[in-house]
Amino acid sequence: MTAVLGELMESGKASKKLMMMYSPFMALGDLAFLHGLIPCSSKTSLDLSKRPVLPRK
Repeated sequence: MTAVLGELMESGKASKKLMMMYSPFMALGDLAFLHGLIPCSSKTSLDLSKRPVLPRK
């Protein structure tokens, strides 16, 4: 996707309307990339070993 968008921008073949339609997807891709770089907090991670064990019947 990045290669295609880079080629469209550099070649000058993309119309303004096409770039306006692609811009939200580029922004979402950037946010997803940045979200992947942020480490998980220990408070929000689910620790299955600390859950109470349900008694058997």
